[in-house]
Amino acid sequence: MKKHELTDKGPFKSFEECTHGGLEMGELGFFASRHGVGKTALLVQIGLYHIFRGNGVIHLSFTDTPEKVFAWYEDIFSKIKEKRGLEDAAVVHEEMLRERVIVSAPHKSGHPASELTSLANIITNGGFKASVLLIDGLALESISIEDYAKYKAFARKHGLAIWFSLTVNKLDDSRHLLDDMKGALEPYKDVFDAGIFLLPQGGIIRLVHLKDHGDNTVRETHLVIDPVSLLMAE
Repeated sequence: MKKHELTDKGPFKSFEECTHGGLEMGELGFFASRHGVGKTALLVQIGLYHIFRGNGVIHLSFTDTPEKVFAWYEDIFSKIKEKRGLEDAAVVHEEMLRERVIVSAPHKSGHPASELTSLANIITNGGFKASVLLIDGLALESISIEDYAKYKAFARKHGLAIWFSLTVNKLDDSRHLLDDMKGALEPYKDVFDAGIFLLPQGGIIRLVHLKDHGDNTVRETHLVIDPVSLLMAE
């Protein structure tokens, strides 16, 4: 399989279709769940999706070291390469390294004032042409609605789409995870343009739409995450 086929068909293409093209510049989206369900693996796959399409990606982690984030990309790339039979994998791998910047800020709060200046320096002074910013390791409630709005203003200024992975600490192990998630999201719903919930169910992890560009209807996609490989599958 050639590189362009990774995004022209299969799970990446299905993700693009079920999110109606994903995020536009200046928009915010999220992947949310309890801790340890697979958000980071999914965020890395979204990063690879954009890299495979020739877009620059900045990956900001508030929990992992640069080495750990690097290892996430290596692991997921290797699994995709093997599963999809990627041709010219070494060349594509070099493109991945070139089109991605990893920023690690473990133990920081995620408040925009402490991060946006350094991100702006990467884009403007560092000359890195980024299209997508991935932010990993925040809890939904750890920053305010106003803080999310500042990230959105930053996205608009620099022509970025921003995906967050968000842990929702208010969720428990009940049968009402979706209702609980909707309740936790309610105060924040207007600042996000798209949102997907990772729902553990029957030995797999289902991707469920919570918001899709003005549509707040809860609906399952036909995409899942394999709990062993952590790859998206149809």
